[in-house]
Amino acid sequence: MSTRKLPKWARLALFDCRPVAAAFGGARDPARIKQHKEMWRRVSHRQLNIEQAVLTSFTPLSENGKRVVFQRAVGAALDAENLLVGIRQAKCSADTLSENVLENIANATESLAQLEEIGASFGIAANLPTLWDALEQAASKYRDWAVVSDLDAFLRIARTQSRPAPSFKDVAAAWVVLANQQPQNEPPHHLQKAVSSRQTKSKSGDDGDADVIRLFTSALTENFCHPGVPSDFKLPDASIAEIIDALMDWPRESTSHDAVRGARRRLTQNVAE
Repeated sequence: MSTRKLPKWARLALFDCRPVAAAFGGARDPARIKQHKEMWRRVSHRQLNIEQAVLTSFTPLSENGKRVVFQRAVGAALDAENLLVGIRQAKCSADTLSENVLENIANATESLAQLEEIGASFGIAANLPTLWDALEQAASKYRDWAVVSDLDAFLRIARTQSRPAPSFKDVAAAWVVLANQQPQNEPPHHLQKAVSSRQTKSKSGDDGDADVIRLFTSALTENFCHPGVPSDFKLPDASIAEIIDALMDWPRESTSHDAVRGARRRLTQNVAE
């Protein structure tokens, strides 16, 4: 795909976002350098999309002003990519930990069942706390909840019941059953390089999309504090949405203007509070 020469303000904005350490002769970070080169390539290939997104909005800006605003956008895109990598890593860790927890509780359930069998067959009682003991101990850290829920009265009744009651083993077994019934999370579409563009696109707000939109909106609505950018300058929601789509490398549907508008509104509310 052929690329046109980027306008000077775009080139300077990309230059401003280069890895600082490498720029000043410090330790080189190959990952950040590669990320910056990829961003430069993406901007070059999508120049027409970017210029279309800012064509009208950039009219009142000087060349330096355009550079400042676009530098904010590129910086937000680089931050967003790092954010999505963090989300991917956190999700992988959460999935692994969840599997470990599920396996450990399933093993504990099996061991408790064996203890019950030994107790029933040989009259040997396991020296373990009961479900009610564990609940009382856990609730001691949440006294307000225990008082409102009248836990003490419940425990008095539970401990004096002659009818069969659930044990810790029963609760653990039920937890395993419920955990296995939970829907499996699909890997985020914009974090899979091998995902076909023909697959269903992720919806706005899924798998970090909402965080990305909020990050871009925040960066592009804060006061630029630059003489080349009028104090009342405001990028339209549509322009921010198109900038996000042009700078982010993800196979997804177009960013909703309403999603940007909602993010802007929430940011305004947070400032007001």
